[in-house]
Amino acid sequence: MSDREASEGSATVAMLAGIVFVVAATAVALALGLGLDVRHRAQGAADAAALAAAADSLAGSAGACERAREIAAANGARLRSCSVVDAIADLTVSIELPGVLRAIGPVMARARAGPASVGGAIQAAFRLGFDTGGNALVLPGLGRNLSVVRFVRPT
Repeated sequence: MSDREASEGSATVAMLAGIVFVVAATAVALALGLGLDVRHRAQGAADAAALAAAADSLAGSAGACERAREIAAANGARLRSCSVVDAIADLTVSIELPGVLRAIGPVMARARAGPASVGGAIQAAFRLGFDTGGNALVLPGLGRNLSVVRFVRPT
């Protein structure tokens, strides 16, 4: 057998091995990208649900957690745990991975939300030298909302 006959077909085998490697690397990259996308969706659902629960905390823990469950479901997630203590919501949501990736298990995300500290804003106003004696101080809030705090000096 000559060298030429022995090497016939070796380029085909090498090409097939290269194609298999590229296809496998692409599949891994797609799976990682999909997992990252689901992770971001889960965190967004957890954040939205925690904000909703904190906003509804005056309705009690059960009512706030029910609202969080609705918001999580609207975002394609399942509420796993929820607790509301002193208007601070702490919860965990999950989203199942699609297709064969489901065998890995659900993607979990945790979020906490609660009221902002008004005391910190008052301390900042004093540090900045605002005259708070009987005057109203407008503190910027989210979007168009503004919080107006009226300072009253103790007598």
